[in-house]
Amino acid sequence: MPYKNITSGATLRARDCELKGSSMSLRAEFRVALLLALACALAVPAFSQAANNNIVTNANFSYPGNPGYDWTYNPAAAGHFFFYTTFGPAVAAFGGYAPGYYDTISQTLTTQPGKTYTLTFDLANTYDPVFDFYADFRALWNGAVVFDAPGTEANYWDALQPFSVTVEATGTSSTLSFAAYNDPGFYYLTESSVTLDVPVSAPEGGSAPLYLALAAAACAAAFVLNSRIKSRRRAAS
Repeated sequence: MPYKNITSGATLRARDCELKGSSMSLRAEFRVALLLALACALAVPAFSQAANNNIVTNANFSYPGNPGYDWTYNPAAAGHFFFYTTFGPAVAAFGGYAPGYYDTISQTLTTQPGKTYTLTFDLANTYDPVFDFYADFRALWNGAVVFDAPGTEANYWDALQPFSVTVEATGTSSTLSFAAYNDPGFYYLTESSVTLDVPVSAPEGGSAPLYLALAAAACAAAFVLNSRIKSRRRAAS
């Protein structure tokens, strides 16, 4: 006899069978948890709205020794446009001297036809309220104005502020431009970015919120199953 006491031996053998069955159940539940976790991991990134790859070169004008590297710039008059790199973040300073006389800066980007992009940039305006009608800042995409901030009290920011706008590419190359005049103040521009928008996908007949809810439920189920597995292992030890 494997055990001196028949009753205790039967109990031990029953316990052994229970542990084996529990082990098989644990493995099955563990596989389910893995599948749910994988579904969660695949679902959540699908809702990222924009790729992280900025296609603007020298976006913050900090290229060593040449802050204007890869940009084409055309001052309205000598001394009214410059790159300021001495203190704080490097910026392009627009100070065109009169209404309609814009300092301009532009860069040609490689794009995908028919795709939408997110354009972001940081901007400050140090205009004099007395001369608010002598200021205007524009962002242009392929020559079309997509952002306009005329010199008014509402558009006065003495510190850099982030702005964002959606644009669409119509060809394999697109031109991003900024144009401004500001007398006697300046517009300060930096950290321009153009990133490709990633389309949101959802199950057929469903919706993005529903898909996110299912992903969240999968994550929760995986967490619960993992907790049960750990609890059973502690009980079995």
